[in-house]
Order: sequence, then C-alpha cells, then structure tokens
Amino acid sequence: MQLTEKGRELIDTALVDHLATQRSILAVLTHDEIEQLDAALSKLLRAAEER
Repeated sequence: MQLTEKGRELIDTALVDHLATQRSILAVLTHDEIEQLDAALSKLLRAAEER
C-alpha cells in the first residue's frame, strides 16, 4: 500500500499543524517541566510495551 501524492501532501499539512499545536501546548512549561514530562511519558511507554 502506498500513499498518493495528494495523500502525502495531506499528511505533510496535518503534521505541520500537529507540531504547531504541540509547541503551543508545551510553551507554558519550563525546561525542567518538559524534562519531567518526557521522563514520565517514557516510563508509561516502557510499561505499556511490557504488557
């Protein structure tokens, strides 16, 4: 299965929008808070992968 050119363009557009939303949400956090969030999410991901 492959994406068409139109499908790739749609994904590219959605990704740009998604990244902008993430930056906006994370902008309220300090560097230390982002590191803490990253550590907590990594821990959750590892636990989910072990199940």
